[in-house]
Amino acid sequence: MHSLFTILFTLTAIFALGQSNHKNQQLEHASSLFLGTPYKFSSIKDPLLPEQGAFYDTSYLDCMTYVMSVIALNENPENWLNSWLTLRYQNSYDFWGRNHFATIDFNPILKSRFNFSDLSTQISGHLNQTFLVQKPLWLLTQIPKLCQKESCKSPYRIWQKFSNQPAINTTISVIPYNVIIKNKQLSPAFVNKLPSIAIIEFIRLGWPVGEMIQIPVSHMGFLIKKNNRLILRHAKWKQSVQDEDFLTYIKTIQFDPSHLGVHLLTL
Repeated sequence: MHSLFTILFTLTAIFALGQSNHKNQQLEHASSLFLGTPYKFSSIKDPLLPEQGAFYDTSYLDCMTYVMSVIALNENPENWLNSWLTLRYQNSYDFWGRNHFATIDFNPILKSRFNFSDLSTQISGHLNQTFLVQKPLWLLTQIPKLCQKESCKSPYRIWQKFSNQPAINTTISVIPYNVIIKNKQLSPAFVNKLPSIAIIEFIRLGWPVGEMIQIPVSHMGFLIKKNNRLILRHAKWKQSVQDEDFLTYIKTIQFDPSHLGVHLLTL
């Protein structure tokens, strides 16, 4: 586990000296600097109320915060805070303006501002899955909890804002597990299409946390290819940022009907 200062110093030195002249090598190195960091769900807060607190801290990370941190620091270590705020917020630096949902908030910013593209559509056998994401409904359910203290000056205004917003229809490309695994091994056709590193999102349907509001992405991290071996680097639930064998990991979930497959984004 490294302090933010150490991470910034290391990345700034690498950029300045040109030690990593390939964008994927740079990204892979940035992702490695957080290895060993303990997991904590909703690990950081916001600059403003109602969840005001430490809005950046490398002591603990959850899966989405880990991915966001790597992207922000990799973009430009000297201007990481601006990148971080761009990735995490829209309109306001508080809970209501935070990018909570990967498919409708986070991924579009990755594409429009950070030059990521959808790799899943280039994989033969991918499917397009449509979800009706109930983000306004979910935000409404958070008001009683967040506004029971004196942290929301006008709960009714907040309620009125989100009660008038419709659910958001979104389509995401999914690579099913039967495309990734052939004869109990990784499909060469799949592996050959992969760059050295990509963002990986695990897509689920009807799972306990996301069923009511249609949260398609249940987990995320980085998929790293080294000598045709695939490594999942992620902030693992209740453990830490760590590397796992990707094939071993997905074999534990591939036959769960709620697990549809993965979505990949690459530079």
